[in-house]
Amino acid sequence: MHYVEMQDKMQEELEERLIRLTQRLGKRFLGKLGEMAAEVEFWMKDGVYRVEFSTGGFETIAFEISEKGKIKLFRFAG
Repeated sequence: MHYVEMQDKMQEELEERLIRLTQRLGKRFLGKLGEMAAEVEFWMKDGVYRVEFSTGGFETIAFEISEKGKIKLFRFAG
């Protein structure tokens, strides 16, 4: 809801920023994510974006991107 209520320019700036930060993860890593049969959730809390890939109980991979662009990667076994 927060995103939808933003002005178009702010939405575009956030999209571009997220794309740049995601590209920093590298083509190999992003390719592996693309091969996963997973459900994906996106949300933001306290200024941190979180993207979570869940493989239906087998494994979860998530990453968080802070407002300053710091990326944390998490991997959880099912």
